[in-house]
Amino acid sequence: MDSVYSIRKISLANVNISVLDMNEAIGWAGSILSSKTNKPAFVVTPNPEILVEASRNSSLVKALNEADMSFADGTGLILAAKLKGYKIHKITGIDFVEDLIRHHKTSSLKIFIIGGFDDTAKNAAVFLKKCFPRHDFQVASFAPFINQDGTFSRDYEQKKTLNEIVHSFADILIVGFGAPKQELWISKYKDNFPMIKIVIGIGGALDIWAGNKIRAPKFLRFLGLEWAWRFLIEPKRASRMLNALFVFPLLLLRYGHEKTIK
Repeated sequence: MDSVYSIRKISLANVNISVLDMNEAIGWAGSILSSKTNKPAFVVTPNPEILVEASRNSSLVKALNEADMSFADGTGLILAAKLKGYKIHKITGIDFVEDLIRHHKTSSLKIFIIGGFDDTAKNAAVFLKKCFPRHDFQVASFAPFINQDGTFSRDYEQKKTLNEIVHSFADILIVGFGAPKQELWISKYKDNFPMIKIVIGIGGALDIWAGNKIRAPKFLRFLGLEWAWRFLIEPKRASRMLNALFVFPLLLLRYGHEKTIK
């Protein structure tokens, strides 16, 4: 994806991570939104859990590394980069989207939301509309079933879903299928949306916007302890989080001689 911004990347556990802060991320996104392009910029937000999953899923590695922008969404990634001599900033998907909308004052954005269960996407759109009334939020008419490899479970849902996205004429597509489904899905289908400027996999942000879950308090986020909050309120994820806690450092040792990409 062409842009006036030249963003350096480093490799952590064989996955590219962009080296930038939130202001640079918003500037990059603004340049994409104002550009004339025929394919969307692909944004991912990897954390240690995702990198552990990628270590045993080559398709996920491919999807993550073809992204135009890869924000470090996890304290573990920040510390790992620091050990390699690089300073990267934590940029969560939810903060990036909210800041981007908040700072976009030149025109009204069209944003299409897909993912979640039942009315999650709809409720998320209602919340965002209250926060950002200048902008237009649309949602898919239903939540499609997505396989673990990012494909549609039902053929008729594929046709209907892709058609709805194309005819939304959205600037930004927010995908909330959860990792790794959303990254694999975007990788497979993003070329069907030439009119969209930015597509991002946003994971659990939809549940927070929809009111299904409560985000960690700001002081925990400031201390880099948002993972501990998730551990408490999402016990089903405990095994995944503990696995990442112990396996992620081993991955860093395996790929200890990685170099800066650009």
